[in-house]
Amino acid sequence: MNLIIGKPKSNIGLFRHQFSRTLLFPTRALALRTAHDVILWCSLAWAIGGVLGPMQAAALLQRESNPGRTPSEVQPAAPRPGNDEALLFSQVDHCIADRKLDEAEVLLQDYLHRSPDSAGALYRLGRVFFDRHNWSASTAYLLRSLKINDQNDRAHLILGLDYFQLNRIEEAGRELLTAVKQNPQSDENQYMAGRYFFTKSKRTEALAFFYEAVRLNAENFKAYHSLGLCFANLGNYALAENYYKQAIEIAEKQNIKFQQGYLDLADLLTGIESTKVSEGEIFARRAAELSPDSSEAHFLVGKALFREGEHIKALPELLRSINLDPKDSRPHFLLAKIYQKLNRQADAEAEYEKFRQLMKFQTERGQTASSRSLSPVH
Repeated sequence: MNLIIGKPKSNIGLFRHQFSRTLLFPTRALALRTAHDVILWCSLAWAIGGVLGPMQAAALLQRESNPGRTPSEVQPAAPRPGNDEALLFSQVDHCIADRKLDEAEVLLQDYLHRSPDSAGALYRLGRVFFDRHNWSASTAYLLRSLKINDQNDRAHLILGLDYFQLNRIEEAGRELLTAVKQNPQSDENQYMAGRYFFTKSKRTEALAFFYEAVRLNAENFKAYHSLGLCFANLGNYALAENYYKQAIEIAEKQNIKFQQGYLDLADLLTGIESTKVSEGEIFARRAAELSPDSSEAHFLVGKALFREGEHIKALPELLRSINLDPKDSRPHFLLAKIYQKLNRQADAEAEYEKFRQLMKFQTERGQTASSRSLSPVH
């Protein structure tokens, strides 16, 4: 699902392309998890896409065997002599961490032939298929696992994200809230529940979960970023700017290239009501440096230059944005306005017509400014 930006207060500009442009943004707690914990919200896609963002691999947390402990406290289960399942899971977890998903699947399927009621094996198969973005298969294995042992907040979390990808929104919300209920000390559970309410346009409810996420983990820059999105949407641009900048600062301290943070901050600062357009241009150019092929980044650079009256300089940025994403209507609108100012009426009319056609197409397909959907786990 895509989005178009404009004035944050009207939901425009608060979302980016879901998986291919979003998101996602690992935190210190996530860094303790496997690389497959750190994919997503796919291009997909907030996302995930995304964002998605850098990924750090580590040993898989044995969450289903430690339902009462927080993510940062849980350590990989050490295999005990004679404990074949623990030994297998340790091997599988390393395979998943190394992105050897085929090898992990073979080991798990072979084990399930001998122990078909292993909740841990079924859960891990669900994770394998989740990492492959095979949402239906992941859902099937996770449901089988939870039928045997429903006290696994990680399984509920990933199942909720599967449901979201399958457009089963209400079921997604149920599972994500179950994950929070079973392990309220997980900042990731709190964060993903907040994202669910955010995509439902329930900003007040979302804020409560995001605040809890940052309380539990002050280095969860995804949660700070989401607080910024909420406040921008609510029209509190000063708070939005503050949280965006905090998210960027925290990510930089972790040596993470958080392009989405720069994009959203640039979008905010180049908006119609902003008096900080030149600062917005700086953040837009930083986003373009991080991802030279980002149509969004070049659009925002062009938008900033347009707002600053640098119409000639804005042209190449807007044209490059169109070249990178021909289906984006926004640069056509700005090009039309620039051509009008340059007395190129024929070019202006052509761009306005292209803008109208793309907007009609987006409306018919149900694409709106607030259509960024939930990002998978990163």
